[in-house]
Amino acid sequence: MPSTKKLPSEEKSVFAELTKLGIIPELDLKTFRPMEDIADIETVAATRANACIATSIKVKEELEMMGVPKEKISVIHNAIEDYWFGPQRNVELRAPHLVFLGRLGNDVFTLKLKGFSRLVNFYRAFPEVPKTTICMTTNRKLKEWLKVSFPKHHMYVNLHKDLIPGALAPLFGSILFLSSRYEGFSLSLVEGMSQGLVPISFPVGVAPEIIQNGENGFIVSTEKEAEERAKELLNDNEKRLSMANNAKKTADKFRSENIAADLILLYRRMKKKYKETNKNGNGK
Repeated sequence: MPSTKKLPSEEKSVFAELTKLGIIPELDLKTFRPMEDIADIETVAATRANACIATSIKVKEELEMMGVPKEKISVIHNAIEDYWFGPQRNVELRAPHLVFLGRLGNDVFTLKLKGFSRLVNFYRAFPEVPKTTICMTTNRKLKEWLKVSFPKHHMYVNLHKDLIPGALAPLFGSILFLSSRYEGFSLSLVEGMSQGLVPISFPVGVAPEIIQNGENGFIVSTEKEAEERAKELLNDNEKRLSMANNAKKTADKFRSENIAADLILLYRRMKKKYKETNKNGNGK
């Protein structure tokens, strides 16, 4: 995670604004020691485990860098809850929105991790386009600032999760912006795609594995590129709606029964291996 002073100027200005308003108390955390301790614990646990489940190829690569042997790692994606695949709601579709879905956090580190400054600049680049933010944060000042910082902005904070599909139903064909600097998987990406949102995402988590540029979304590397892709979609309704349908089909791969089948296969392999290496044991 870069220090705030190393961010592009347009991103630094967002955090300077938040600090000036007292929304965050500092531009950088004073110590990363608690996070470093957690990382050390994760490394010890992973290297000593008989098997590791990686939720994306990126996590698999991180585990290998920790020293976990390749043969101990299985890539098994997360699933999203069954209610995301509920019956199609009969709603009147709205004009396309720019949508953010997911956790924002409360402190400067998590806000940078989730790409909050990228999100702010993305929203500000489209003053005439409606926006919907469905986020999780307990930072009261941040919530109040977000509510009034953008024109045509609809906001849901800490909405009960099983109510989110209903909030997104009228936004089929809208643009989902995944601004994060890091994700291990990104449930929000798949959840949004399950409702027919077209993702524009930085290459984090599972995004590079499931997004095919121009087919079911876009992978971008800069804010400028994200804005260009959004303009492309907003100016081509036929393409945008076609990609929305493709995004929805992609999300079907992340139903719970599919992931459960992969997990059962892994457990059976582990049980078989245990029996082979512990012939005198009971094999449980």
